[in-house]
Amino acid sequence: MSTIKTGLSSYARYVYHGPSSSSYKKLGSVSSGEVVTAFWREGSYLHIEYSVNGTSKKKRGCILASSVNLDESIPTITNSNVSRYIYTSGKAYTGPSSYGYTEADFGLPRGLRLKYVGQKINNYAYVEFYDPSTPVGSTPKKMRAYFYANNLGTAAFTPNFYNYENIWTNTYVWNGPKGHLANDYKNPGVQTKAFSDGIVYSKGNSKYTYNGYTITLLHAIGDKMYFTFYPHMDTQPSIAVGSVLLAGQDIHPYGGSGKSCTGKHVHLSIYRGVKSDNLVGYHRDNNGNKCTFYDNGTGKIDFESRRFFDNRKVFNTNGVIIRDN
Repeated sequence: MSTIKTGLSSYARYVYHGPSSSSYKKLGSVSSGEVVTAFWREGSYLHIEYSVNGTSKKKRGCILASSVNLDESIPTITNSNVSRYIYTSGKAYTGPSSYGYTEADFGLPRGLRLKYVGQKINNYAYVEFYDPSTPVGSTPKKMRAYFYANNLGTAAFTPNFYNYENIWTNTYVWNGPKGHLANDYKNPGVQTKAFSDGIVYSKGNSKYTYNGYTITLLHAIGDKMYFTFYPHMDTQPSIAVGSVLLAGQDIHPYGGSGKSCTGKHVHLSIYRGVKSDNLVGYHRDNNGNKCTFYDNGTGKIDFESRRFFDNRKVFNTNGVIIRDN
């Protein structure tokens, strides 16, 4: 937008990713009397820019128009919400530049289908997507961020995968419908590989947890976001959160860290919902007892005759099982 209108927030108010407090995730807040910059009106909300306390960075988000005293009128927009696909994984930002704005909570993975809101500034497209950390079975909040427009495309494509099953040895120590929520693989001398194109979402830096040193990646598969989880690394992971990885790319040497480890191996879990760096590895019921894992019909990925199941109670059980049948 070429015109900038400034105003003072009349009282403290939350800022949201989009023009609704119920549908969009919270982005931050502004204080009473804080100067903000408004760019456009969307329904009863304003798209504003405000400073992040304690930093030189800024964010852009939506705030109720009634909570801001503007010195001039601003334009009203109607968003186009056109589907786009991410062709190249990358970081997302809270404003239309990689400089001067904070990074979004996480990067966006290759293959993800999202909505282009219809606003593009400095070649950064304003896009909308669902929060991947929402527990399966809960209503997901929507998020918005600015993403480099040249990394977006209009056509869907097949995601890339690294085939652990054909290249590594499946130990089958715990493979089956009870207990273990992953497949275990070994391939001496070979580093852990990224299962699919994605982003480093988080990492666990303690060897004393159940799964020790861990890496969690974020992927887009079939228009949904998935996490892959790699515990038991040999040392503290050196790869940075936000790093872009391609399918089959080295992550870190695997090992045997963690209280629950039975020897050096790659423990590969695929799941949706709340991410975790410490999946204990056994399916338990609400009373804490070990129980049989059943697929509930959600989140199945078909990949070369293997089915990757996602349990609706992933936020309770903290994982999924991967099995052949």
